[in-house]
Amino acid sequence: MKRNSYRFLTFCLLMSALLFFSCGNFFESPPFVLSPPECVLSSQSGNFQFAGVKFSVWNMSQSEITSISAVFSVYENENGSSPFSGGNPFTGGNIITASLDCSILPGEQEEFEAGLDPYISKVPEKPYFIDFLYLESVGYADGQTWQDPAGTHFVRGKNEK
Repeated sequence: MKRNSYRFLTFCLLMSALLFFSCGNFFESPPFVLSPPECVLSSQSGNFQFAGVKFSVWNMSQSEITSISAVFSVYENENGSSPFSGGNPFTGGNIITASLDCSILPGEQEEFEAGLDPYISKVPEKPYFIDFLYLESVGYADGQTWQDPAGTHFVRGKNEK
């Protein structure tokens, strides 16, 4: 019985070490800063007609950012209650990925607008609630790529009641 306890403890320690060393991204700060996302019903850049998501990215690295892949969730914004009470506003999934080309120099910031028009089946009367924005990948001019496929470094949306 005691031998099985040692095997189980050894197994747990090995799994913990594996998890600790394989999740390096979890313990590192991302090379950028994100603003909270918000839904807008009019485009300043002309990227959409009905609704879009606006957010900013600050480049904290030493290399120019040339592309990003942003992931976020979209919810109905019902009566100023919990943002999740409205549910999915689309007929398909409400987790959206937007791939955007850009040029953000080190220390600089850029505002993005990602259109939601391809997912909309009716024109929204009020802005959706956008939550759990994260950058799945960031491409750099020097060929490097930073990745966060699990969404470890996310920001919450603005809950406007």
